[in-house]
Amino acid sequence: MDFTDCMNILFDNRWSGDHGIGRFSKEISSRMDNVNFVPSIGYPSSPYDSIFLAWQIQKVKPDMFFSPGYNPPITSKNPFVFTLCDLNHLRTKENSTALKRAYYELIIKPACHRAQKIITISDFSKAEIIQWTGVKEEKVINVGVGVNEEFSPNGIKKEFELPYILYIGNNKPHKNLKRLIGAFGRSAIATNTLLLLSGSPTAEISKQINASPFKENIRFIGFINEAELPSIYRGALGLAYPSTYEGFGLPVLEALACGTPVLTSNTTALPEVASGAAILIDPYSIDDISQGLNQLISNNSQRNKNILRGLEKAKSYSWQKTADKVQTALLAA
Repeated sequence: MDFTDCMNILFDNRWSGDHGIGRFSKEISSRMDNVNFVPSIGYPSSPYDSIFLAWQIQKVKPDMFFSPGYNPPITSKNPFVFTLCDLNHLRTKENSTALKRAYYELIIKPACHRAQKIITISDFSKAEIIQWTGVKEEKVINVGVGVNEEFSPNGIKKEFELPYILYIGNNKPHKNLKRLIGAFGRSAIATNTLLLLSGSPTAEISKQINASPFKENIRFIGFINEAELPSIYRGALGLAYPSTYEGFGLPVLEALACGTPVLTSNTTALPEVASGAAILIDPYSIDDISQGLNQLISNNSQRNKNILRGLEKAKSYSWQKTADKVQTALLAA
């Protein structure tokens, strides 16, 4: 019998969606039985949501409250576990505000000491959380993330009029798209290769693209739904993911699982995910990114080795493993 059969869990699945935390929430909640869900009221990312959660927990009185995101209750007599995927809102200047920093110091940090466990998704994030909060190492549980079986080398490959390098993610500054676009323009591949980027550009990025002599080969292709992702990974010459800060970097894992060569950063959690199976570059150096793009395309021996290593590495990740680790942490709490 699954432990959730005899444990009353209140799960905050308001996070579920197509973004990073949303995917984590959706995959975990779909693998847990006999849980109650927080009513779909308000926004879990709101700084005032902790008050709403405290009221809900007091009302339901669960054996355990679990949030897949960074919204702990401001107070609770009932046990709770919540998730800190990373400290992005503190560590990246562009994503930080005075209100966010206050929320982390006044709500999240005290909650880390009151929580039964803190869930995170990489050893890098675990170390950052321990250093920032001062909690004991055993309190922070790295459950990783997963990749679904649809992400495999087998299946349809998306095609465009030219071979393409792919970027998957949003356009926030730490994703480093300005340097990626600049590096693509300096590379030897820009004349006969597309750079395809998911989502839509900011005004500043649009201006940069329009000033590039290779502007016709640099395209934002809008939102890509999950069903289309495997085919567009498979069709790519490679994934370029030169982010300056990541708590994990799910697109890297998804690309590896599809047999797509990867270029990514040598910082934060990204080497933890991709080391030995990808080209690692300095994300702050346009020249390094550019040379990495050339290498990603032209070095066939390394491409083939990285594809095989990436496929093997991806086998060690699954959403079921992640869900099992979350369930074990809740039971142990």
